[in-house]
This record gives sequence, C-alpha cells and structure tokens, in this order.
Amino acid sequence: MLLAAIRASVPRRASLVEATHDELLFLVAFPPSRAIRQRARAFLNRFHSWAQRLGPRAIPTLADTGIAGTTTTAALPWSCARWLRRRSQQVAIIVADKSAADRLEPVARAAITAAEEDAFDSGAWNTGEYIRRRGGRNPFPWLVPLGAARNRALAHAFDAAGAPLVWSLGGSPWSASRNRVPVAAPVVRRAFRRVPDDPRGLVATPLRGIRRLRGAEATQWMDASMAALAARAREVTPTMDPNPDEIYLADLGEGAALCVLGAHPEVRCALEANYGYVMFSNGVPIGYGGVTPLADQANTGANLFPAFRGSEAAFLFAQSLRAFRTLFGVSRFIVNPYQFGADNDEALASGAFWFYDRLGFRSVRRSLRALADRERALSRRHHGRRSSRAVLRRLATADLVLDLGANTMPLFPEDHLVTLGQRVATHLAGLGDGALAPDAARPGWRMRRRASMREGHRLLGPLLMLIEREIRQWPLRDRAALAAVIGAKGARQERTYVQLSRHRPRLWRALDIAARARP
Repeated sequence: MLLAAIRASVPRRASLVEATHDELLFLVAFPPSRAIRQRARAFLNRFHSWAQRLGPRAIPTLADTGIAGTTTTAALPWSCARWLRRRSQQVAIIVADKSAADRLEPVARAAITAAEEDAFDSGAWNTGEYIRRRGGRNPFPWLVPLGAARNRALAHAFDAAGAPLVWSLGGSPWSASRNRVPVAAPVVRRAFRRVPDDPRGLVATPLRGIRRLRGAEATQWMDASMAALAARAREVTPTMDPNPDEIYLADLGEGAALCVLGAHPEVRCALEANYGYVMFSNGVPIGYGGVTPLADQANTGANLFPAFRGSEAAFLFAQSLRAFRTLFGVSRFIVNPYQFGADNDEALASGAFWFYDRLGFRSVRRSLRALADRERALSRRHHGRRSSRAVLRRLATADLVLDLGANTMPLFPEDHLVTLGQRVATHLAGLGDGALAPDAARPGWRMRRRASMREGHRLLGPLLMLIEREIRQWPLRDRAALAAVIGAKGARQERTYVQLSRHRPRLWRALDIAARARP
C-alpha cells in the first residue's frame, strides 16, 4: 500500500518525506517479500532528488537525519574526518568567528609547510585570515590532508577544536538512505522474535559463529558502521576510530548481524576495554551502542534508530548480550542511568527502563528494585498502563545490572575509574622522571622489548604504581601472569586482555583497595 502510494505521488512535505524514508528503510531491513524489498530499495535510491524538491526552506528541517540530499552538521572526531576525506565526501569545515579560528590554530600550525612558518608566526594575518587565505572557501581539504598519517598530537588538537563539519550527503552511498552491506540472500520476515521467559538463560548460552573479519570484508563492515553513526550526527568512540585488526561479526539469526568494533590502540582506555557495535538486519544498520568490559563485568546499552523501534529490538539486544558474553566471558552487564532516563528525556518518553527490565536487568539499589516490583505488578493488573514520568525518573537514579551468576569476582564499582585517575594524578605529582610501572610488574627485560609490552606499560603502568608494594609481595606466578595481562593490553587485539584480566582477582582486589583507601 505504501509503495503504491509513493508511485502515485512523491511525498512533498518534509515530515512526510522523513516518515516515508523510515518506512522504506524498515521494509529493506525486515522485508515481507524480496520483491517489496527490491522496490523499497529503488525508492530509497531516489531520495536525493526527492529531498531537493522540498526547497531550501524545508530541507534544513531534515538536518542530521542522514537522509540523502540533506546535510549533517557535527563536531566529528579527527578519525572520522579523515575517513570522510578518504571517501571523497562533500564536507566543509565551519570557521564562523575568531574564537573558532583560534581553536583551530594548533591544527593549522600542523598543516602549514616549513616555508610558511615565518609568515604564520609573524601575526601579519590573524589565524582566521590565514585559514581563509590558505584554505580558500573550504579549509577542510587543507586541514585534513589525504596523505596525513596518524598523529596523536594532531588528532587531539583537531578534536579539542570541536569545529563543526558540514557533510552534504547528496547522493552519497554512505547516507542513511543508501548505506547497506550487500547480502547475497535477504531473509524475508513474517514475524518478529520475542524475548523468552528466561532471558538470563538466553544471554548465558554461547553464540556460535562469531568470527574476526579481515581485509576487504572488515573494511566493508567498518565503513558501514562508521557511516551509520556519522550521517546521523552520533558518536561512539571505537566505532568512529576503530581498530581494523579487531572487527568481529556475529550472526544473530533471521538475517540480523552484529558488528563489534575494537577501539584503535591509540584511543584505548587504561583499565577498561572499549568496543562499539552496530546492529544490522539484511545489511541495513538498525541500531548501535558500546560495550566496555571491566574485570568480570561490562557496561553497555542499546540505541535503536527511530525507523526500527517497532521491530524485535529487545530480542536483538539480548542476542547482542549473548555475543558480548561469548566474546569476553563476562558474567555481569551494567546499564548506566542515562540509558533509561537520567538527563535523557527521549529515554523517559519511551519508557526505556522497562526495555531493560524485560531482559532481566535489576537496579543495584534495593529500594528501587521494590519500586520496580510494585510498578510491574500494577501493569500486570491494568493492561496498557504506563509508569509516570516521575516514577521513571526515580528509577533512573541508579545502575541496572543483569547478573548471569557464576561470578569470578565481586562487582568492581565504575566510579573507581575516576578515583583511581585522581590517585594517579596525585602520585605522579610527587614523582620525578622515571619508570611508570613498578619493577615487580616486569618479570624480564626480554618481554619489555616487545612493542605490546611497551604499549601495555603506557596504559597500565601509572595504575600499577599505586599497587607497587602489593605486587612485590605476590608469588612469582602471579607477577608473571600480570606481565601477560600487560602485554595483552598492548596487543593488536584487546580481547585477550579482557579474557586474561578476568582471571586476576589479586589485581582487581588491589585496585579496589587503592580506590577505597583514604587519600
């Protein structure tokens, strides 16, 4: 019926264009037949021209939707800016005023040639004038050159500048309208899968068939994942700056797939591991999020793109948790309050708390568990009843946890990461030059010469200083095991670090004590 209506009359109002776009995307991701999917794809490929017919006043109302023919404006990170440049996308950088130009000064300084340094430093032109004269109307190609190698200082300068990039999507294959991973045999859907009565049992069951992608296949899924977020002005660090050597693909069944992306080694966290993910159905990106394994737990959350919120979202997230459990071996999943309503009106309006509750997540606070129990009972007695915003806001004042049982160690409070960072800063302030990790954590010089050990020491060393005295008292076997953890942290894939560190209770107990100790 929708397809026939489109054939009869192309939508000419912005709101109708967006609604039609969402319906067509849904039909491509969850098609009732292959013929309908093919026709829906054909219509999506025409959206560039349809958006142009709306005129200059209406098109801005579709900004940041990712629809072909519109624009997306966002302060995208350096890694994503380089990706857009390499993919020859139409991107402009905004230098709207003097403050914006001043913020870009470190980036411009890194981009000038040696012959220009005297002119740049002379002050004859201010930074804004230099950028305009050197970069022309659009300094983006100059500030983000094609041949630029990864440079941590330049990346930090660009990200700190926070200059908005304007991506004119036009007919780009990376727009939300056209961004798809090709599938050989699309799966036709007659019904949606539901979460079983025992969601914990489902999540705890290993998910078979997860594989690490390589070469062109890894690039294909990585590009589709990055574009899915960038076109909609959204960001998850590992997805926007992924490690090409750590891209995993999990089959979620019925044509659905999960792409898990490890963070590039240069943007890894010190103690947590950091992964992004994008869910696909029949090659269409339908949702995204992140997962950060830490000890025997992982922080995560689900975000479905608006077009797909009427699908099997809960089941697919349960399947995603299965994949994370299989990849990392963790026995707890944590969802922070923002995901279900704290300072998040969209999550409150959607009742996101009950999305996680249905999957077995429960509040870490006893009083909130009792409140949720009462609300659940009322909803069972009164069909169609919805919790009030006041109740949902109260429920969103503490973390939710899905505990799969068989835990290898107690919950490691996430606020310890902040406390430990403060302790490291205080500790470093009292030190002069010297090694950043205790000698006790270095079983042999031979291992130190490995690049992975050096990188692991860069990330973990400052934290290990806090527990140097304890490490010196460990048995040699435990110190050797710690060395393996350090090497895994700096390895090409971070997954091994997650798996090894889970089995080092001495390490986590020592860090827990360091975090709880009085300053």
